[in-house]
Amino acid sequence: MIDPFNESISCFLIRVDPWVLEPTALRGLHVLAFRGLHVLTFRGLHVLPFRGLHALAYRGQDVLAFRGLHVLAFRGLHVFTFKGLHVLTFRGLHALTFRGLYALTFRGLHVLTSRGLHALTFRGLHVLTFRELHALTFRGLHALTFRGLHVLTFRGLHALAFRGLHVLACRGLHVLAIRGLHALTFRGLHVLTIKGLHALTFRGLHILTFRGLHALTFEGLHALTFRGLHVIAFRGLHALAFKGLHVLPVRGLHVLAFRGLHILAFRELHVLAIRGLHALTFRVLHILTINGLHALTFRGLHVLTIRGLHALTFRRLDVLAIRGLHALTFKVLHVLTFRGLHALTFKGLHVLAFRGLHAFSFRGLHALAFRGLRVLTFSGLHIRTLRSFALNA
Repeated sequence: MIDPFNESISCFLIRVDPWVLEPTALRGLHVLAFRGLHVLTFRGLHVLPFRGLHALAYRGQDVLAFRGLHVLAFRGLHVFTFKGLHVLTFRGLHALTFRGLYALTFRGLHVLTSRGLHALTFRGLHVLTFRELHALTFRGLHALTFRGLHVLTFRGLHALAFRGLHVLACRGLHVLAIRGLHALTFRGLHVLTIKGLHALTFRGLHILTFRGLHALTFEGLHALTFRGLHVIAFRGLHALAFKGLHVLPVRGLHVLAFRGLHILAFRELHVLAIRGLHALTFRVLHILTINGLHALTFRGLHVLTIRGLHALTFRRLDVLAIRGLHALTFKVLHVLTFRGLHALTFKGLHVLAFRGLHAFSFRGLHALAFRGLRVLTFSGLHIRTLRSFALNA
């Protein structure tokens, strides 16, 4: 016999035969006890303990415990625990913990953590961290970091960074940077820089600079500059400049200048100038000028001028003038003048005049006049006059 009640509660007895149990009820209270099993119900309250199992139910609240297992249910709240496992649900909220694992979900929010792993999801947002790994995705945005590695993707934009390496790509734009190397490409534009080297390419334009060297190429134009050296080439035009040296060849035109030396050549025209020397050649025309010397040659015509000396030669004509001396020769004609001296020779005709002296000779006729003296000789005839006329035969 078992008496579970004290005397203050209208005690009653439960009679039991070896096989049948008949409980006795009093005012809504129901109690049963049998070999470790205890059952009690009273106005919506239900209690049951049996060999480590404990159960309770009261107005929507349910509780159960059995060997480390604990269960609770109350108005939408559900709790479960068993050997380190804990589970909770309440109005869309779900939570779980088990040996370092933590999980939670609530209205689209999902959270999980376990031994350094952390994960979160909420309305398209996804976040994950694990030791040194960090990852995130949200509406087309993707980001990841791991031991110095950084990766990002967003609507056509791609970026990466790792130990000094940086890479970016976005709608035709590509950028790379690593240890002093920088490269960029965008719609035909290419740019590169590395250790003082700079290069650019864009629609036929090419530019390069490296330690004082500058080079450019664009639609047939080529230009280079290096330590005072300047070179340019454009559609047959070529020009060079280096430490005072200037060279320009273009379509048959060649120009050179170096420390006072100037040279020009164009088809048949050649010009030279150096330290007072000037020379020009054009077909058969030759002109030279140097330190007061002037010389010209043109189709048999030769002209020379130097310090008061003037000389001319043309076919059979020769002319000379120097310090009051004038000489002319043309075929058989010879003319000379010098400080009052005048001389002429032409086909046997000889004429001389000098300070009052006049002499004439022509085919055997010889005449002389000097200070009132007149002398004439012709075919053995000699005539001489001196102040008054005299005839000798």
